[in-house]
Amino acid sequence: NVYKDRVKGDINNDGKVNLQDLMKGLHYTSGRISLEESELLAGDVSGDGKVTIADVMKMLHYISGRIETL
Repeated sequence: NVYKDRVKGDINNDGKVNLQDLMKGLHYTSGRISLEESELLAGDVSGDGKVTIADVMKMLHYISGRIETL
């Protein structure tokens, strides 16, 4: 798998999960943007094969410190 080294939640592939990833996920789930395959894989933090608002919320909880891992 070409994307096996992607950090879960790191949609923009800058090596960390941060507000930019959260916003990109939010824009995708609201239909404002599309994501490339590698971005979809990184954004699917739940592992269900889709990037949904649940994934975005989990990233928010991670970024805000409410949870320690994605």
